[in-house]
This record gives sequence, C-alpha cells and structure tokens, in this order.
Amino acid sequence: LVEMGIIDPSSTTGAWAGEIGQFQFLPQNILDFGVDGDGDGRIDLKNSAADAILSAAKMMQFKSWQNNQPWIEEVHITSDRVWEYSGLQTKLTRSQWNQLGVKDYNDQNLVSNPQSTASLVAPEGRLGSVFLVYSNFDIFLEWNQSLIYVLSAANVANGLLPHIRPLQARSANDGLSTEQLIRLQSVLNENGYNVGEVDGILGAATRSSVRHLQKHFSLPQDGWPTQELYNILGL
Repeated sequence: LVEMGIIDPSSTTGAWAGEIGQFQFLPQNILDFGVDGDGDGRIDLKNSAADAILSAAKMMQFKSWQNNQPWIEEVHITSDRVWEYSGLQTKLTRSQWNQLGVKDYNDQNLVSNPQSTASLVAPEGRLGSVFLVYSNFDIFLEWNQSLIYVLSAANVANGLLPHIRPLQARSANDGLSTEQLIRLQSVLNENGYNVGEVDGILGAATRSSVRHLQKHFSLPQDGWPTQELYNILGL
C-alpha cells in the first residue's frame, strides 16, 4: 500500500487493529477491493466518499450481495411457539414463518416472496423489536461479526428507503446489568455451557446457552437473559 501511494507512513491514521477509512477497511481489503471512485488517480478511503462507497460496494458484490433483495424486516409475533425457531442458526421460508405466527408490522400475513428464507432475530428478546433477517444480512455479518452493529447498520440502511416504515423502537426493560450478565456467564461456564470469555457481552454463545436454559425451564426461547431467568437460577 505504501509502494502504491495509498498509504503515507508519516500521516495515515487508523484504528488500533489496522482498519482505515470511512468503512474501516483492513489493508488486505484495500488491496483486494479498493476503487478510485472520484477518478483522481488514487484510492483514498478516508477523505473521498466516492472511493469509500464504491470500494465497499465492490466488497459486498464479492461476498454475493443480492441486488433488490431485502436484508432486514421488522415483524410482529402472534404466537410464543415461534421462539423455538428463533436465532441465526435457523432459516425458514416466509411462508413457514407466517404459519408459526410471524406477521408484518401491520399485523398482516407475509404474502410476498413466500419461498424467501430468513432467520428470526430478537436482539432484546420477545418484548423488544423483532426482525426477519435475510441472506444479505448474513453478508453484513461477514463484514462485522457483531449482531448489534449489523442490526444498527441494516436499520440505518432501511431508513434511506422511502417505502419502509421507520423502526418502531421498543425496549425490553427486563435485561440484566453488566455485573449480572458476568455472573450468569460464570455460572454457565461452570455448568458445562461454553459462553467463551466471561466479559458481560451478550454474544452468540451466551444467547445460545440462555436459549437452552429457557427451554429447560419452559420459558420462551428468545435467547434474552431476563431478571426472571436470573431469579429462577437463584443468582
């Protein structure tokens, strides 16, 4: 990158892990997908919006982004049986989700594209905002493996589309404090569940372990650790 004139060792700045520019590209990403979008003869992902946006688009295309297809859709749940199938590990057709009690935000059946597959995601459990996420969402996740980061980016993207209703934000209001989540993660690890590092962050492994506990105690399996579950465990 230095030899190509893309990076100046004396002035280029970035994040601690080496990410550079508006879309936080790693050096290999710049080599593979960097585009001179504004035609000035250089790739400047920090100061040129055109360079940054077209480079990001090139990487998304490489990861098999599907044009004119959805990435996220806010939905309404009418039956608790649906939570057994929630989480990114399960993909069902829109027709199947409809049969399980998933409706659109107007509480109507999911009638369009019945064979499109999606996962059901509830970042703050069944009382918070709930989404169907599609294959394009998985590509967002390949870019950044943080569920909340990707959900935020996907909803911002939806906000640029005039035909999509703005997100109706809801808060579960029954989640755990960081200290409580650390205690829960420690207990889960001690009892054979693998949540990885005990860090007070609700990652995929912790959500999966919580879902197993919810099933054991006949609670809705939404993967959201609540005060009710915390109290059942006697913590």
